[in-house]
Amino acid sequence: MRVYISSDIEGMPGVNNIDQISPGGIDYHRARKFMTDHVNTAAVKAFELGAKEVLINDSHGMMQNIMIEDLDERVRLVSGNVKSLCMGEGLQEKFDVCFLLGYHPMNGTRSAALDHTMYGVVCNEIRLNDRLVGESAITGLIAGAYGTPVALISGDQSLKSEIREFFGEIEFVQTKISQGRYTATTLHPKLVNNLLADAVGRAIEAHTAGKFRPLRFDPPYKFTLRTNNTGQADAAEVMPGVVRETGFSLSFTNDNFLTAYLGLYSMIMLATTGVSTKLGK
Repeated sequence: MRVYISSDIEGMPGVNNIDQISPGGIDYHRARKFMTDHVNTAAVKAFELGAKEVLINDSHGMMQNIMIEDLDERVRLVSGNVKSLCMGEGLQEKFDVCFLLGYHPMNGTRSAALDHTMYGVVCNEIRLNDRLVGESAITGLIAGAYGTPVALISGDQSLKSEIREFFGEIEFVQTKISQGRYTATTLHPKLVNNLLADAVGRAIEAHTAGKFRPLRFDPPYKFTLRTNNTGQADAAEVMPGVVRETGFSLSFTNDNFLTAYLGLYSMIMLATTGVSTKLGK
């Protein structure tokens, strides 16, 4: 059995503030330790249950947060932020099962610590075929394109509500109760990791029984990006194949999901060039 783990940081226990998720922040070192321990717990449990390989993709920010020296020596780690599949990098190798750990709700969700969708500086919302999608659904669809089902997700209570629409009754580990964007009642990281180990066991057992199916939508795939300002949309509009729909919104459509996703990702990357460094917006 080959296990793939994609890990963000905002959904980790004890994390609810900007200073915790950015290098140089006063509590960043603690948050990355929570993240490292969380993913390592899942990896070790997977190995105990017979996994032959575990690949972890560091999926937050500059994607160099997880401390490899604190991971089980059998784990492989993908780090660095120039990745064509971003939070789904590595799924090209085709795994049996996928876990999404420390994920967070999409931008605009109430009672959601550090809510955003992909690059928050440019992404107001992302839709797929007119359906709002967050990072968990997008990564799950990338996994689905390679035939890999998502079996387990961890994050706050608002994420739990969000993912049911896409993944149904998969395993979920609640790390905290978010009261707002910067406030949460968190569970102790050690308790969360104990819950996670149990959930990994149930997820692998259910996967072995054939319970989970890869997440897939029917083509064509139309990704619509709503930017935070018109300058960002101006910058993204130069990409061939993009349709400018409104001052803020652009779309890219393709019959192949991965091509459509790469179109979305390219729009986002181009949109970042429309951020004024002088004004900060």
